[in-house]
Amino acid sequence: MDQPDVTGDDFFGKLENQLSGVSDGAVVLAAELLYLNMLPLMDLRQETKRSNIEKVLGWSAAPPALPQHVSDVLGHGVFNGGVAFKTRRWAQFAFLIEFVLGWKGESAATRGELLRDPYAFRDYVHRARGHREPAQRAALTYLVFPDTFEPIVNTTHKQKIVKAFAPELARPSGNVDRDLRAIRRALEARGQGDVDFYLPPWGARWRGSAAPIVEEPAGRRAWLVRGSNVKGVDMVPTWRAEGWCSQPASHLPEVPAGIERDELKALVDSHYQGVSYSQKEQKLEEFDTFLNTMHIADVVVTTSQGRLYLGEITGDAGYVASEDGRSNLRRTVEWQPANGIDYADLPHPLPARLQTQRDVLDLTQQLTLLEELGSARCTPGSPPPTST
Repeated sequence: MDQPDVTGDDFFGKLENQLSGVSDGAVVLAAELLYLNMLPLMDLRQETKRSNIEKVLGWSAAPPALPQHVSDVLGHGVFNGGVAFKTRRWAQFAFLIEFVLGWKGESAATRGELLRDPYAFRDYVHRARGHREPAQRAALTYLVFPDTFEPIVNTTHKQKIVKAFAPELARPSGNVDRDLRAIRRALEARGQGDVDFYLPPWGARWRGSAAPIVEEPAGRRAWLVRGSNVKGVDMVPTWRAEGWCSQPASHLPEVPAGIERDELKALVDSHYQGVSYSQKEQKLEEFDTFLNTMHIADVVVTTSQGRLYLGEITGDAGYVASEDGRSNLRRTVEWQPANGIDYADLPHPLPARLQTQRDVLDLTQQLTLLEELGSARCTPGSPPPTST
């Protein structure tokens, strides 16, 4: 925590370097925190989890064996972490360190009180210092109280479920986790069995689809948002420094969150009268995508000076009347700190896709490839992942 490593090495290379010379107990503690981080994941194979933990344990002078019962449960994840748990492990790990430091600093009486009250514990976890990492905080809360909280780490999904199932609530509390628990109890009391909000028939009720719904990454999408030439200005350095991305929408008046497409179309038709019909249609599509189709936890990429930068959307869209008219529609983004990836190192078919002349482009078909690039944390001189 006190000696950040900003080299181009991967997570484990940096961790090994930072743990060099520490006690065996400190190494085992690092392995335990890594275990806690990976335990609930469904989209990480048991063998990969075990290999990562044993790798860290191997840095001690006398590596302890991983107990069989501890190893066995690594194969029973409860949610898909997607890109957040692949590219943000360094921040999640740092948060867990901060959390344990704070937790151990509490009195035994305080810890006992928190462990008797699931919602007090949840509030304690979400107030704890360290990186924001909402998915890791939600995962930790679920692991401690799996009978109280849902195995859902996407805040937006929780809110949508509560909204869709609101008729099941006799008296909404306004607390999303309390309401989720009440909804589950109501459904199960009516004989609906073991409720899984991501599977039929429950998933269709809040996702608007009759098809089987699974947690991330199936619901996650990927987007290219251009910002290297917005009215002659490269906005990408500002985006990365301040943690957001944007669309200029310089002629668009203030629009509310969740604006309907028909209302947005009327505004575009009214305020973009000087452009062709096809240009209006493209503007409408890009604005509607940015405002309503992109979601928290989606992957976002952008390009600047011959390099590709990766990030993750962390906030809903909002309207900001920028003085220069270059960034009226904005979304907060957690950009990866790495110095981007050179175009020459990008695997097929990304270079061709990036040539498409749109300011907002759906790259969901390349999601897996982008996650691999993010996981590898490519830096100048480091080999990119190969594409098949």
